[in-house]
Amino acid sequence: MSYWKEIALAIVIPEAVGILGTYWTKDAINTWYKGLRKPFFNPPNWIFGPMWTLLYGGMGYASFLVWRDGGGFDGVGSKALQAYGMNLVLNGLWTPIFFGAKRKGLSYKQQLHVGIRRYRPKR
Repeated sequence: MSYWKEIALAIVIPEAVGILGTYWTKDAINTWYKGLRKPFFNPPNWIFGPMWTLLYGGMGYASFLVWRDGGGFDGVGSKALQAYGMNLVLNGLWTPIFFGAKRKGLSYKQQLHVGIRRYRPKR
């Protein structure tokens, strides 16, 4: 596979996770989410789409760099790629839990799990 195709694939994968999330958010934003109490510093709704697009694109490109410079899935970067993949799955699951099922408590616990998984000390 060519260099540019590898970069594109690395970016498309997390972007697809974000695009899948719109299935649950599109109807909930102007109904259920609009009615939630939010802090004064909550950003406007229109910023989330562009910011998540940039964030997921950056994550994808970073994963490409780890894959390229870390020896692929069998090299020294393999653990980082595994952690990234699990983080991407867990982040992708958050959207249907929060916006689809409207389970604020469960989505909070799920994000705690993501944080614990992301920042737990190495053994």
